[in-house]
Amino acid sequence: MRPEAGQLETRHGRSLFTRSWRADLLRARVVLVHGYAEHSGRYGHVAARLAEAGFDVDAVDLRGHGLSPGRRAVVWRLDGILDDLGRLVDRVGQREPALPTFMLGHSMGGLIAALFAAHRLRELAGLVVSGPALRIGAGVHPLLIRFSSLLGTVLPTLPTIELDDTALSRDREVVEAYRADPFVYHGRMPARTGAELLRAARQLAGEMEALALPLLILHGGQDRLAEPAGSRELFTRASSADKTLRIYEGLYHEIFNEPCWERVLCDVVRWLTARATR
Repeated sequence: MRPEAGQLETRHGRSLFTRSWRADLLRARVVLVHGYAEHSGRYGHVAARLAEAGFDVDAVDLRGHGLSPGRRAVVWRLDGILDDLGRLVDRVGQREPALPTFMLGHSMGGLIAALFAAHRLRELAGLVVSGPALRIGAGVHPLLIRFSSLLGTVLPTLPTIELDDTALSRDREVVEAYRADPFVYHGRMPARTGAELLRAARQLAGEMEALALPLLILHGGQDRLAEPAGSRELFTRASSADKTLRIYEGLYHEIFNEPCWERVLCDVVRWLTARATR
């Protein structure tokens, strides 16, 4: 299934690149939020499976990522990205307004999606997060964390930590494809991006109880990029009466790109279908 390409205009008139996958028999909508350094095109197999199950899928290449404009992988202000997502949610909601809208976010996208849901709860029928970047991995030096805000302000594009791409998946072909992808950012994380992600994680840590919508949290048990402990805390503190936590033992960070990805996607489809038909 080939996605439809499009554009999303930001509040300040910039055009972001979008992809959409359409279901033949529509039951609900999913807004998909990709992770740091990557782009929505890496989720074609995820979106195709959801579309087969009756879910329209819409995704945007975040500012500075993929085919969207902006300094590569620099997140100047997370508020801008949240506003972009709001505009996308509003747009997809205009199609078949009576149908529910869900959000699915991975890694940095999981953090962003959780923050969005905490502030715009009534616009979503449910939230799915995969390996959300709620806690920084053990490989980051404490001094870098301590001075992240200063570095992000004074030297925003300073290269800092390097992503360990071998921690993405146990599938060697996935790692090689990631390395060869020209639309993936392969440099070190800009200081401003790191500072914004840390600020967002701290903000969400104070707002987890605001998540009162149906919630599915997925995490690889061997994730070295986003600590599973963050997902466990989110599950414990979210106030939703309908919440599920699945830790897949042995899986790395990108659980949708692990050798058993079909089993993971079946869990997502089953969860979404049950809540879309209520």
